[in-house]
Amino acid sequence: MNLKTVGFYSLSLFSLFCLNSTVVSYADWEIQPLVEARVGYSDNIDFDDDDEESGFVGQVNPGISINKLTGRLQVQLDYLMQNFYFFDDSQLDTDHNLDAIARYAVIPETFFINTFASATQVLIDNDQQISVDNFNDTGNTTDEYSYGLGPQWIQDIGNYARANLSYLYAEQRFDDETADDGGPGDLDDNDRQTFLGSLSNIDPQSDRFDWIASYEWDEVDFETGDTFEFITQQLDVGYQITPRLELLGSYGYEDNDLGDNNVFDDDDGSFWTLGLLAGLGEFTAIEIRRAERFFGNFWLGSLTVGGPKLTVNGTYEERADLSGLGDVEFNFDNADNALELFDNDVEITPDDNNSVSVTKSWNFSLVYNISKSTFLAQVSNDDQEFLDTGNTEKLENYSLGWVWQITGISSLSAILELQKDDSVDAGGETESEFYDFELEYQRSISPKTDFDVTYSYTEGDSDDLDGKFKANTITAGIQHRF
Repeated sequence: MNLKTVGFYSLSLFSLFCLNSTVVSYADWEIQPLVEARVGYSDNIDFDDDDEESGFVGQVNPGISINKLTGRLQVQLDYLMQNFYFFDDSQLDTDHNLDAIARYAVIPETFFINTFASATQVLIDNDQQISVDNFNDTGNTTDEYSYGLGPQWIQDIGNYARANLSYLYAEQRFDDETADDGGPGDLDDNDRQTFLGSLSNIDPQSDRFDWIASYEWDEVDFETGDTFEFITQQLDVGYQITPRLELLGSYGYEDNDLGDNNVFDDDDGSFWTLGLLAGLGEFTAIEIRRAERFFGNFWLGSLTVGGPKLTVNGTYEERADLSGLGDVEFNFDNADNALELFDNDVEITPDDNNSVSVTKSWNFSLVYNISKSTFLAQVSNDDQEFLDTGNTEKLENYSLGWVWQITGISSLSAILELQKDDSVDAGGETESEFYDFELEYQRSISPKTDFDVTYSYTEGDSDDLDGKFKANTITAGIQHRF
C-alpha cells in the first residue's frame, strides 16, 4: 500500500459518488488550492549529537482543501505535499499529508456509504530525535497510510427508537524498513473490520430517560499473523433528575480474544459503569464514573470550568484498548480546537502497536483571554502497560503558549513544550526528554496571502543517544490560497 494506491482508491470512490449523484450543485463546494514557499536554516540539520552539520533547506509545498457540507455527498479533504530540498546534500525529500472523509447518501437520511483516507508521518522510535514539523532530517519518521470503506443504515422505528447499522473495513500501512515481526517498537501493517449495531431512543433532549443498546464486533489482523477480536454487548442509560443533574450507567458483556500471550486468565465477562453528570453553573460541568472491567476497577472523570475569559478542562480515564489504532468519526461540523496551536505534524506512536494495553491517562488544559492576548497551557500524562509483554511506557507532555494579536492582520506566538518518555522493555529501562521552544510572527499580506517567520530551539537527551543534541532553526515562508 502506498499513497498512489490510497489516492486511486479515494478518487475512484469519489468519482462513483459523483456519477451516482442526480444533481451536483457546485455552489455547495468550497475548493481552495494553495501553494507554500519556504526557506530555512539550521545549525544542526540532522539533530546529531556529536557530528553537527548546518544547512539550508528550501520548500515548495502545494496543497488543496475541499469541503462540501450539504447535500447527498459530503466531503472534507485537506492535502499538503511537503517537498524539502537540502542544499548541502542536493537531496530532495517529499512528505504527504492527507486527511479526507466522505459520506454519500444512497437513500437520503437512511442509507450511506462512508469512506476515509489519510497519510501522515509517525515516529519510528520515541526515544530518538523528534522533529515536529518534518523540517529536520532526523531519519526517525516513516509514512503511515490508511483508508477505509463501509455502508451505514439508519432507520427510525415509529417515533420512539432509531436503529443504526454500520460496517467499516480499514487498512493501515507503514512505509518502514523493519520487518513485521511484532517486536517492540515495530510498526506492523494491519487490516481491521468493525461492525456496529445500535438501537436508541430518538429524542433524548425532551425525554428525561435516555438509553441506547449496542452490539460491536471488532477484528484486527496484523501482518505478523496476530489476530485480535473484541465483541461487546451493552446497554447505556441516563436519567435526568434535574435540568442540571443526570445519572449515567451502563451494563454489558464482552468477549475478547487478546492473543496467545495474554497475561489475563479471563478477559471475558460482564462490565458496568455508574456515574453522574452535573452542571454546577452556567459554564461549569463535572462528570464522574466508576466502572469495572476484566482488568479491574477503574475511574473516569471530567471537569470543565468556562467563562468569557477563562476555560479550564481536566479529564482522567482508565481504559483497555489495542494500541496504535484510532476510531474514525464521520462528522462534518468543522469544529475549531482552541488548542490547535499545540498540534504536531509528526504523530507519537506507542512502542508496541500490536498489543492490547491498559492505559491510565489524565489531561489538563487552560485557555485565558485578556485584551489582545491568549494564554494556553496543557499537561498530559499516559501510563501504559502492554498486556502480552508486560512492558510499560509513561509519556508526559507539558506545553505553554502565548498568542498576541498585534493587529487585525498580524500576530506573534510563543510555544514551549517538553516531552518525557520512560519505557521498560524486556527488563531494560530507557528515558528520553525533548524540549522545543518556538517563536513565530505571522502577517496577512492580502486576504489570500500570508507571511510568517519562525525561530525554534530544540534540545534532546535520551538513553538511546550518545549525548545531548541541540539545534537552532529559523524559517520564513509565504502561503497563497487561490
